[in-house]
Amino acid sequence: MAASTTTTATLGKPIVFEPATGSCDAAVLWLHGFGDKAEGWASALRPLRDSSWLPSARWKWVHLRAPLMPQPAYDNKKLPGWGQFWSEECLHVGGRDHEDEDAAGFYAASVAAVRDAVAQLGVPPGRIVLGGFSQGAALALATALSLELPLAGCVVLSGWLLTSGRAALRSQTNACSTPLLVCHGTKDDMVGFDCATFAVQTLLNAGIRLQFLKYVDLKHESCPQELDAVSNFLQASLAPDVVAPDVDWEAAGTESDSDISDDEAELIYVHKTSLEGLKDKLQNNYLQLSDCLNDIDQLGDIESLADEEIVVPLAIDYIKEISDLQQQLGTKGAAATFVLGAEAALEARDRHLTVSAWREMMTAGSEELDEGEEESLEDDDEIIKDIESNIEATHSSKRPKTVEKNM
Repeated sequence: MAASTTTTATLGKPIVFEPATGSCDAAVLWLHGFGDKAEGWASALRPLRDSSWLPSARWKWVHLRAPLMPQPAYDNKKLPGWGQFWSEECLHVGGRDHEDEDAAGFYAASVAAVRDAVAQLGVPPGRIVLGGFSQGAALALATALSLELPLAGCVVLSGWLLTSGRAALRSQTNACSTPLLVCHGTKDDMVGFDCATFAVQTLLNAGIRLQFLKYVDLKHESCPQELDAVSNFLQASLAPDVVAPDVDWEAAGTESDSDISDDEAELIYVHKTSLEGLKDKLQNNYLQLSDCLNDIDQLGDIESLADEEIVVPLAIDYIKEISDLQQQLGTKGAAATFVLGAEAALEARDRHLTVSAWREMMTAGSEELDEGEEESLEDDDEIIKDIESNIEATHSSKRPKTVEKNM
């Protein structure tokens, strides 16, 4: 990996768990949330280290410790963090913290430090999973997108896509193929769910492979079902030929009597001209959102379009959940979220199709499904895989107890 020319943050002493047996075969690098300590997630993930699951016994686990940084939101008091916060309010798309360009370079310095930590593991990048929670998740994602070589995976729990990550996606030199696990609670009161929707839309448009899991009514915390998802992702990324361990998270200190049901989040194609018109209309006057709800709902109705018309991929949550976003964020916040999602879709020009090509793709996809062939996000060269794949969405009907609440 190339050395970074950016100032490198000085991290605190990490918590390191060397392989329990044999030589190091893989590594998990974890970043805690804002204002927290490395001990919190080291404890939460202990069941995976202590299990009798043989592959993990040869993994190194490193829980990085964030540096102390002056925080404008807290009278510039120095607190553990991977970057600066400007507001104590819930972080939302379009807000100052979500759009922070990192003028002082704090996030960039942390990215440089994590890149160094990855390089110092002594493990090939393809055998490393980088992950984190909240601000740690945002930093982990930005770091993964900045690396020249792909990692085995990156876990993003209750995080968001930093502006530096968006810049990396736009860069012609960026060829990130690190698989991602993105998890977020729909009632997150510190990093809004709209941040996850925006991140997923932007990442998918850039051709990034990901699994998106959303947890209904979960706030800014984790739950046993989410930790199971992390366990399964680690298994798939680092030990695909071995069944993941069955972890009793309740015995390990997390409790939940939630019932889980499956739902899907996916991309659909919408009319480019109609999307441009709605984006421009809302960009000029956010208050028109209520008048545009029906038009937004009808974006996916493209069967009657002429063959030469252009359609673009848009995350379906931007359509399905626009009314919920309006209730959570207000008219201006929901409209701003939609505008940003529309801009990301319109910028992904290599994924735009004519209606004729879209119809051919849908016909081919239906024939393949009739033959029982499974679709996957693992082939970035075939855009049909991105559309017909299921991006898993796991829902809990009751709020699970907290594992982690720091940002």
